[in-house]
Amino acid sequence: IVNRNLHLEIDGQVRDRQADEIEWDAPLPHLSFSSSGKILMQLRNIRFAYEKPEILKGIVLKIYSGEIIAITGRNGCGKSTLLTIISGLRTNYRGNIEIVGKTGGTNDKKILRKLTGLLFQNPENHFLYNQVEKELSNNEIDYLNEEFDSKKDQSPFTLSEGEKRRLSTAIAYQKEKKLLLLDEPTFGQDFHNKVKLIELLGKLRDNGIGIVIVSHDESFVKAVSNRIFELKNGILTIKENRNE
Repeated sequence: IVNRNLHLEIDGQVRDRQADEIEWDAPLPHLSFSSSGKILMQLRNIRFAYEKPEILKGIVLKIYSGEIIAITGRNGCGKSTLLTIISGLRTNYRGNIEIVGKTGGTNDKKILRKLTGLLFQNPENHFLYNQVEKELSNNEIDYLNEEFDSKKDQSPFTLSEGEKRRLSTAIAYQKEKKLLLLDEPTFGQDFHNKVKLIELLGKLRDNGIGIVIVSHDESFVKAVSNRIFELKNGILTIKENRNE
């Protein structure tokens, strides 16, 4: 349906590009998959309904350190709702979330909020300041800060969409965080920014961080995930397991 492809260059110039010059379906690099670490938390029979019928019907899931999990499914099936439950932001559910290694850690929303970082679909929702350096003030991970060394005095709202996504990841990941929850992390990202995001998630995973991704982006999910689940009719079913 497209007659012309116009490309906005970094220098602000617009030029025509041929369709075969654009990485529409270029294969993404895949992370290497190793065995997962220790169990971070277990979800046992999680049930939730905004109103009848339930949208989550007895979710059972073990989440490990050093592993990336993907949850797929249709719009409105409850994927984002499940992330808010895991993060401790939503408490009106039934069932138990056991936080392994924490005495009295079952369903403790304070512990869940301390250990998890939730990344919203819109990265700008994470920005509190008008300066990149201030946004990173609580982050002690060098490779998350290095990219923004030359832009520390810049407003985060003026960054590219890819930079905004990676900055929001750095904001969500603070020293005490053990689990990152990403809601549609590739929304608005081009091929090159997806590659950079894959590299960043790989480094976080290799540092022992557990990561749960909700996404419709099949190629991205297959590039990064140890295990891939589908949420359908309130039931969570495993589709691929690369730990085996």
